Amino acid sequence: MPTLMSKAALAAMTHVLALDPADQVLVLTDQATQECGQAFAQAAREHGCQVTVFDLPEENRPLMELPDGLMTALEDKTVVINAIVGDAREIPFRMRWIQAVEQCGTVRMGHSPGITAEMMTAGPLNVDYNLMQANADHLSTLLKDAVSLRITSELGTDLVMDVTGRSFISDLKATVKDGANLPCGEVYCCPVEEGTTGTLVIDGCFGSSGTVAKPVKMVIENGRVKSVRCADQSVAFEVQQLMDTDATSNIIAELGIGLNP
Repeated sequence: MPTLMSKAALAAMTHVLALDPADQVLVLTDQATQECGQAFAQAAREHGCQVTVFDLPEENRPLMELPDGLMTALEDKTVVINAIVGDAREIPFRMRWIQAVEQCGTVRMGHSPGITAEMMTAGPLNVDYNLMQANADHLSTLLKDAVSLRITSELGTDLVMDVTGRSFISDLKATVKDGANLPCGEVYCCPVEEGTTGTLVIDGCFGSSGTVAKPVKMVIENGRVKSVRCADQSVAFEVQQLMDTDATSNIIAELGIGLNP
């Protein structure tokens, strides 16, 4: 298992982060994801890189602020891997950390909140990256200069999204300006903030909470979620709590089209 995990980690870091033996690598991990974090660290060391592992403290979780010593660990690094728990309550911490990494201007980041051993062995980290890149390039070409998209489903989704002037990009290549998700594999854009209207019915996963027990129905007007309904009231409550995190949490901020098989 460790060999398979480190092999998948190396493939991801090579294709997505352009990992080089000269890189100085920081692996951010925690108790629940330590096996995955160590696999990334092992793969980077075997590639010839200098590696530092930073274990997030378990006290005061969910984290809101950067823990002591983390910014010091970031010094002189060129690659960062965030192999950490995907708790949605830690989004404020993760946003602060991502901004700190991107402000360095020298770091290529792989972002893996919620990473598991199964992702690293049975997929979706262990995939054909060249094929995904070809599919991403094709889809980006099809969507070039799009101004409006309509999304429908048999469950009742009927959503119109204004994407005028908004570029579609993929997450398959990290840069020092923009990190990449690991696992990766999507083409995405930021729609016009007030330009999404209609109904969205979700029967898959949301955030870090896994697949919903019952479909969640959202009514969206002028880019914001106006109501959340679900036959399972606990699910509706949890989704609404996330929507109420701050004044912008109910804005439709991204359209992502998945390409990872």
